[in-house]
Amino acid sequence: MTIPGLPEHRPLPPEVRARLRADFEDGIDRPRHRTAPSALTAVAAAAVTALVVGAVVVLRDVPDLRPAAPPPLGGSLGAVGVEVALDRCWSALRAEDLADDYPDRSRWTPVWGEDRPEIDVVAVRAAGEPLFCQTTATTATVSDLNGLLVTREGVVAGTTDVAAPVVAGTGPHGPYDVEADVADHLYIAMTHTNPTGMAITVDGVPLPGAGAPAAVVRDRADGPEPDRESEAGRLLGDCLATASEPVVDPDSYRPGAHVAGLVLGRSATRLVVCHGWPAERVSQARTRTLEVLGFPVHFHYDGHISGGRRTLAGQVPVDAVGMTVSVDGGEPVRAVVADGTFVLRLDPEVALVPGVTLLRVEVLDGRGAVVLGGEVLHAP
Repeated sequence: MTIPGLPEHRPLPPEVRARLRADFEDGIDRPRHRTAPSALTAVAAAAVTALVVGAVVVLRDVPDLRPAAPPPLGGSLGAVGVEVALDRCWSALRAEDLADDYPDRSRWTPVWGEDRPEIDVVAVRAAGEPLFCQTTATTATVSDLNGLLVTREGVVAGTTDVAAPVVAGTGPHGPYDVEADVADHLYIAMTHTNPTGMAITVDGVPLPGAGAPAAVVRDRADGPEPDRESEAGRLLGDCLATASEPVVDPDSYRPGAHVAGLVLGRSATRLVVCHGWPAERVSQARTRTLEVLGFPVHFHYDGHISGGRRTLAGQVPVDAVGMTVSVDGGEPVRAVVADGTFVLRLDPEVALVPGVTLLRVEVLDGRGAVVLGGEVLHAP
């Protein structure tokens, strides 16, 4: 997605880009990722029958006539969750009129998978052929017919004869290298890196083909299709699309307040702060859980943008039209407010000390009247 009227592309000097990213990350922590589990293996055991007669216990082996069960997945997904995920992926293929190109769902046998807080990936043998199914809270994604998958969330999956292949990437969002987990020659790597424009290798061998998913279907939408046509919508869509560390379910976020390259978005439960460098097609996005307790104005971001100006951003009541903030009794500064989010720029010399500086916050209605006021300590 491109935005009309952007300046002609000029490479950003490395030292400038590094400083900009450092300034942005000063105000918001990187999310913590759970360590990837190792490949899960099945445990086979002979069935035993215990006959108890008084105090005597007799054990005897009996043949197990049940079909072999697929290896269980770790975490919260479980055997039932695996089947639900595969059903969603099958429905995604049907929604895209691709079901006839794949083996029937009845011939899909799950092999193993990665279970993460926001992303689940199941490796499958579909009539013996490799297949990968990725699901999130809102979207089902299916690998191409070659059994190769590279998703916008940074998942790289495919086939290998190597016990622990290293998936590496170089490009605008890298570099990175991740040791993939493997079972039955099927590997999955969670890179947490936007694959757009990246050159990807598996144990030094360039990844064959693009690996674009065959189907990406928003089958469990948590809201209407987001606005990506207005100025704020285009800014948010483009910023999320170029985020070096991808945001899961980016279509859940509707646009909020924006100023000088910083744009906010919110879903039903989360807020995203995204800072982009459009000429470089690179951005940094960080998500936060929306606060529901306490004072209804929350500061989620404190950093420097636009010539070093101190910038605050966060959430306000969804019906708010305006907001002003006074720092330690100083003159009120008006914020930009939109759809329950705000961005506020302060003079560079303004000092903010977390847990010490007092902020006087007033929320305004459409006539500029104060409808909510209070004092809070600065604690982004």
